[in-house]
Formats: sequence, C-alpha cells, structure tokens
Amino acid sequence: MDHVKEFLAVADKYGLRVILSLFDYVYWDLFEPSYHELGIEYLNQLIPSFSDDARILAWDVINEPDLQHPFQQPNGKYDVMIKGPNSSVRLLAIHHSKT
Repeated sequence: MDHVKEFLAVADKYGLRVILSLFDYVYWDLFEPSYHELGIEYLNQLIPSFSDDARILAWDVINEPDLQHPFQQPNGKYDVMIKGPNSSVRLLAIHHSKT
C-alpha cells in the first residue's frame, strides 16, 4: 500500500490523475476457485483506503485479460476472473470508473 501512496503523491505533484491496474500479469492459479477469496481479500484491503481519492481516475480491474494465457482457453476462467473482481471493485470504489 505504501507504493500506491508514493505513486499517487508523485502523480499529484505533476497534476496527473491515474488509472491503477489491480491485476496485471499474476500467477494465474490465484483465479482457481480455491483462491477466489484471496483475490477478494486483496481488493478489500487496498481499495477502501483510496475509494475517495481524486487522484485516481479509474481502476483497471484486469490489465489486457485477452492477452493472458487463461483467456485463450474456453474453460470459463474468463467469466470468473472478470465478474468476481469487477463486482467487488464496483462496491468498494463507487466514485471511480472501472475498466
């Protein structure tokens, strides 16, 4: 969380608003059903601290999911990886846009 605070301070210094990517290239087993709660816990710990932060333009739930390995397989992981975290971000960060 300290890195996010530092990043936002630098952005603010230059008058920038940012889009924060929550899940970029991650270890994809985190999105197996047995790990869903871990991803939700991560969001629940991070987002509330910044939910009203005007320096954040939007939350990028998953960066370029179509380029990642699990999305190249028709096994349903796409729905799980997008819908679960996206729903959580919508509840936690009502004042920001989501991508």
